[in-house]
Order: sequence, then structure tokens, then C-alpha cells
Amino acid sequence: VEAPEGPEGMVGIVHEKPELPKRPEKAHVFFGIYYLMTGLHGIHVLIGMCAIGWVFFRSTRGEFGPDYFTPVDLVGLYWHLVDLIWIYLFPLLYLIH
Repeated sequence: VEAPEGPEGMVGIVHEKPELPKRPEKAHVFFGIYYLMTGLHGIHVLIGMCAIGWVFFRSTRGEFGPDYFTPVDLVGLYWHLVDLIWIYLFPLLYLIH
């Protein structure tokens, strides 16, 4: 198909809009959940890193020993819980498409 020459052809070219690829209807829901869960996990990782730093700082001052080590246990449990949740989130959000 040949385009008309001159101003008529230019007008036709200017007014043509390219077709954008269609998104699935529920894509906005998926990506909303995706970013929410990834962001929440990132916040919990930062909290865990701060808690590990706090325990490390206290341990260098000799505050923990065989009689008192509850914060070390609790921070370790928290960190591994965050890790375990990530093990489930990674396949759920990144590998299932």
C-alpha cells in the first residue's frame, strides 16, 4: 500500500498511533502484590541486619555467656524465619509466571 505524497501523506503518518502490546487484565494486581511482598521482605531483612549488628555489638562487650544468651537465640530465630519466608516467596513471585 502506497501512502499519498505531499501534505496528505504527512498527515496520515503523523496521526498513526502504534499499537501498544496488551497487558493481561490482572497484571496490575500481580505486580502490586509483587512489589508489596518484596518491599516488606526487604524491610524485614534490614531490621534483621540491625538486630544482628546489635547482638554483635553487645557480644563484643561480653554481655552474653552460658547463663544469658536469649537475645542471640531470638535474633537467630528471627533471621532464619525471614530466610524461610524468602525461600517460599522467591518461587511464588519470581518463578511462577
